[in-house]
Amino acid sequence: MAMVAAAVGTALSVVGSKQAADQQQQLADDESKQARAVGAYNASVKREEGRRLVGAQRASYAASGVVVDTDSTAANVMEQTDVETNMDAVAAYYQGNSKAALIENRGYARSTSTMFNGMASAGSSAYSLLR
Repeated sequence: MAMVAAAVGTALSVVGSKQAADQQQQLADDESKQARAVGAYNASVKREEGRRLVGAQRASYAASGVVVDTDSTAANVMEQTDVETNMDAVAAYYQGNSKAALIENRGYARSTSTMFNGMASAGSSAYSLLR
């Protein structure tokens, strides 16, 4: 009878470890989705800031009587502004994805560790009862 109780206890311990590992992985997945969303949002904010800045530059040049054509210094300045703000947007997006990947990897490591620790503990308990 004690053997049956030990086997049931071991099985429940393994199931509990699996549930804890699954919960840790789900939390990591949710957090990584949020990090990606923040990165995408920050990238869109940077792009909008760039559009506004180029628009302000264009208005300022026009108010000063500067002709903005494809070969002008003003056009080059606006193009450089656009390039730099797009680089900022890409960096924000990349930062969000990098953070998400780190969170996913950490979550996987934690859930795997939880599962193995639970199985090792259950196995140790079962072994000690069999001796």
